[in-house]
Amino acid sequence: MSLIMVPTTTESNALTMVDAPTGWVDEELAESQSLPQQPEPKEEASFGTRLGQVALAAFPLGWTAFGDTTEQIAAIEQMVVVQPPQHDAWMDADEFQELSSLAQALPGPWATQLFLACAMCHAGPWGGLVALILWMGPGVTLLTVAGLWMPSLLDADPGWTFWLAGVAPAAVALVWHSSLNVCRTLDKLGWVLALASCGATVFMDHELQHVIAMPDTKCTFPMLMIAGGLLAVLDALVGPRLGTYKEVTTDLEKTSRHMSFPLWTSFLILEIWLVLLLVAILLAQVIFPNNDYAAIFSQFFRMGSVVFGGEESLLPMMTTELIPSWFSQQDFSMGLALTQASPGSIFNLAAYMGAVQNGNLFLSLTAVASIYAPSFLFLLAALPLWSKLRQVVAFQAFVKGVNAVSIGFMGSMCVFLWESNIARVTDVILLVVCLGLIYFLQVSAPTVVAMAILLGPLLND
Repeated sequence: MSLIMVPTTTESNALTMVDAPTGWVDEELAESQSLPQQPEPKEEASFGTRLGQVALAAFPLGWTAFGDTTEQIAAIEQMVVVQPPQHDAWMDADEFQELSSLAQALPGPWATQLFLACAMCHAGPWGGLVALILWMGPGVTLLTVAGLWMPSLLDADPGWTFWLAGVAPAAVALVWHSSLNVCRTLDKLGWVLALASCGATVFMDHELQHVIAMPDTKCTFPMLMIAGGLLAVLDALVGPRLGTYKEVTTDLEKTSRHMSFPLWTSFLILEIWLVLLLVAILLAQVIFPNNDYAAIFSQFFRMGSVVFGGEESLLPMMTTELIPSWFSQQDFSMGLALTQASPGSIFNLAAYMGAVQNGNLFLSLTAVASIYAPSFLFLLAALPLWSKLRQVVAFQAFVKGVNAVSIGFMGSMCVFLWESNIARVTDVILLVVCLGLIYFLQVSAPTVVAMAILLGPLLND
């Protein structure tokens, strides 16, 4: 072993003596101490550990995910990026934002899709399934119980209608609040398409009822969304551009490594969705036209396949296609208010609507499974393809156009809810009070509904 003398001066930051006479150190030791120490890469946790981490994050979110989409997304980011419970962050902030863009581009509730995407990237498809069950479980359970119990309560004592007079204005206020929050994401092109789709939907409902029966126009909403997407593509490719289109720099290959399926798998999943959609339509209209299960499966699977831009865009489809042929306006308003006051997505409203139909638990479960299935299938198919699709400007533009049109549907829903639920001066007063609580005092949705239930009988007495 060779030895060299290293000066022990302050300038040279001299090394201390190691098994050598004073002023002498090991040459190899000197070289090793002069090089920066590289941290050893962490060994990835096992699949079982990662699945447990997903469950650990999903369980509290399922019980605390109140509020609108933006509040739910903030809670998800806190859980999986900023401060995960008892484990390292699943991804960094840039990767989270990229998954948020993916979730917004797919059918289904934005926050739900985002959390499922994070869970799938962390623990694969099984992680996504566990996340979905724990995320929607509490809200679905509460709304199913309410749907089974509420009709019998109202039938036994019609006087309960008086005590629940404040529910409808509270529901309208919460939907207005959510719609206005989503509108903040629109650019110039988005505003043009949203206003056009809102006006077209209201016009068809008010002026063309004698020509077109809105409940029978199941293709109206998809056709408007496709038209909006094509107009956005023209804006992006031909110009002059009204919309803004981001350059993609985030690489999701590392984040989505647990979803790295062959390309043909994505197309197979899309084919499965298409087959299920055709089966749903045939079951309800040809094979079992009078069967409640077939009708529920057909209605909710189809609606779950075309809800873009925000989960609130589901509401105009429900009002135009299910009321009054399937449900009363009172049932819908009550279910909407309870859904807003419970954790989770507005898609959970399907649980209430299914339970109200003949007081059947299995109809409720069928409705929930039907409306969430397209979201899960689309996410499975899209994650392996997303890194490539996001580079295509035409794809970005089409998604932007579809989302903007869907936000316009939410605007039309605000009009429909006003017409069907705000009939008296006291309703207007309660609506204004609820909006004030939401915007100026940032009161949570459950508290708004509870206060409306208390104030409703007092104002109507």
